[in-house]
Amino acid sequence: MEHQPNPIEPPDVTPENAGLPTDKAHSAPEKTTSPFENVVLPNETAFPVEEAVSFTEKVANPTVETTFSDEQAASATEKTAFPSWETVSPSENFTAPPPPPPAEVPPVVPIQGEVVRPALPKEKSNLFLRVVTALIGIPIVAGLVWHIGPTTFNLVIAILALLSLRELGGALRQGGFALVRGLAYPALLVLLFAQRFTAGGSRAGALLIWILPFVLLIGLLVEGVLRYPRQQRLSLQSIALTLLSTLYAGLFVFVILLRALTWPDFAAEPDFSFTPPGEAMPQLGPSLLWLTLIAVWSGDTVAYFAGRMMGKEKLTPLSPGKTWEGAVAGLTATIAVCVPMARLLEIELRHGLALGVLIALAAPLGDLAESFWKRELGVKDLGGCLPGHGGILDRCDSLLFAVFAVYIYAQLLLVG
Repeated sequence: MEHQPNPIEPPDVTPENAGLPTDKAHSAPEKTTSPFENVVLPNETAFPVEEAVSFTEKVANPTVETTFSDEQAASATEKTAFPSWETVSPSENFTAPPPPPPAEVPPVVPIQGEVVRPALPKEKSNLFLRVVTALIGIPIVAGLVWHIGPTTFNLVIAILALLSLRELGGALRQGGFALVRGLAYPALLVLLFAQRFTAGGSRAGALLIWILPFVLLIGLLVEGVLRYPRQQRLSLQSIALTLLSTLYAGLFVFVILLRALTWPDFAAEPDFSFTPPGEAMPQLGPSLLWLTLIAVWSGDTVAYFAGRMMGKEKLTPLSPGKTWEGAVAGLTATIAVCVPMARLLEIELRHGLALGVLIALAAPLGDLAESFWKRELGVKDLGGCLPGHGGILDRCDSLLFAVFAVYIYAQLLLVG
């Protein structure tokens, strides 16, 4: 009976039916080439697969002992961790590639309600121009304080105030706002010369000074209402900044009021002539104004040079050039100047010391207030009519706050 093959049992495989040569049927199988024989990195750097396999086993099972050296482990680590770097042999010096360039910072997109302040231009030192301007200006200011009459003096101060308001209008325009000139300039002139109506205790003049800011506010709001249907409307920001600018420039009125002060037992209308100390009591107003000027200039100068030489701690981001060391030096210099100046001008020592402290605190605040204006509007100086100093307000910012403080002190403790 013929043997039938079992369909489940596989048939016998012979070299003939397998299609292999007869002489290789019983030889050892050929060693096939592994696809991982040589691992090619992205920069076409190859290393043997044995190192990678051994390194992988050592990482996966630290307790298994391996036969490769530390140099091989380090080489495999570099190749595995940094596949895009050029691989070097352990005997060569490995030089790390340069760090990647910093990523570009995307522009700041303000969220609703956030105020993005423009960057200030880099400040430059104009020391020579500052010194020359001061040497020319100090004698002129001294002549204005001591040797001219009240009408001429008031006119000069009014011109300075109007120029200051013009500087503020230019800065507002650079910041994208508008100064309502038709209301700001008349209101400033009324404020400057209203003190003439207060002489002799006039109630009408005093009332005019008190209600003037509110009259200006109502006028600006009415102007905004009338211009609303037009294409060029008046924004609420422009209304607020016009009112603020007028009052800020209106601080010059206290320079006029301070110079007009007299001692209680003196005549109401002083002659403003300079009297050498010791011969007779000098006029109170010119003495206080000159004391304030010298104290502000001294404190500002000492603070400037002290900050440049030994300043380290920044005072405020509003003015990057100001330091705590300069502020303390300026405060000390202001008090040190006020005490002997007060005695020279026939002012009591206790008042001289109190005025020194008052000016030392008020003057830097005035400087920082003007820096706040410039920082918010993104300008370096409010003007440029004074070489090395900027504009009128750049030079008089500290003085305006100091004069206001001295006038209030004198009214409360010296005159009243």
